[in-house]
Amino acid sequence: MEKTSLLFLVFALFAFISNAQTTVSDADGNQYNIVTIGTQMWTKENLKTTKYSDGTDIDLVEENNAWSNLVTGSYCQYPAYGDTYGNLYNFYAVADSRNICPTGWHVATYDEWNTLTTYLGGQSVAASKLKEAGTGHWGEPNTDATNESGFTAFGGGYRKYDGVFYNILDEGYFWQGTETGDSYAWYSNMDPSSGYLYITDNDKKDGMSVRCIKNPDTGTGNCNNQTFELYPNPAQEFIILKNIAGSISVNIYNIAGQLIYKGNYDGESPVIIDISNFEKGSYIVKFTDKQNNIHEADFIKI
Repeated sequence: MEKTSLLFLVFALFAFISNAQTTVSDADGNQYNIVTIGTQMWTKENLKTTKYSDGTDIDLVEENNAWSNLVTGSYCQYPAYGDTYGNLYNFYAVADSRNICPTGWHVATYDEWNTLTTYLGGQSVAASKLKEAGTGHWGEPNTDATNESGFTAFGGGYRKYDGVFYNILDEGYFWQGTETGDSYAWYSNMDPSSGYLYITDNDKKDGMSVRCIKNPDTGTGNCNNQTFELYPNPAQEFIILKNIAGSISVNIYNIAGQLIYKGNYDGESPVIIDISNFEKGSYIVKFTDKQNNIHEADFIKI
């Protein structure tokens, strides 16, 4: 009996592992391997889609002068390197509400890159753990690279706002889905000379690589023996808490743990919360029901 139970457990575990998601497809049908780093799920390859997730084409712009005048979403490829390093996208494509990542995924935000960096031990060592080892897709020396995280970053270079391409093999530039102003947005940068991960901002017209991160699952749980929901996720203008019974208090925290919203609701269901003035990024909703049970769910503001 014990042997039979053990065999059943082994087969059940094997089935679970076999059914776990290991790849994801974009709107073009391109397949990306997935890696879990800490609590986050990332694509292991640079994005190369030519379509937004709704199937709409992203503009391919190759001529330099046309690229320099862009204020809409566009992409290109580093000349002579094809799909190896994926596409380079301007930030207007990154920020487009149609989403350049696969459905259920999004361009990783400033906060999410910081979460990744912290998990890997900080900026001084993060790039070492993110970069592919060796010089197959990097310049020399790249001796610090271990790819311990499985992220497998390449030195894909970038396209400047004037249309000129720079630094293939010598630099890896990755957009973060968070702007710093009307004309600039955050990005991550690494090179083969050190293990340091640089995080700074640059012109939205620049073309950079993109990595996608999986959306947090829609928040669900039990509240007064009912299933509650948080949606939409990602959200832009508002979030809705559904199937909430009785009086509740709601607190919303940013990724740094700072309280940015507090509200009390009496018998309302669904609860609708305006988030239009929130900065783009990841947030945690914590609410307390009338029995003083605390519930929690995550969402992303885009």
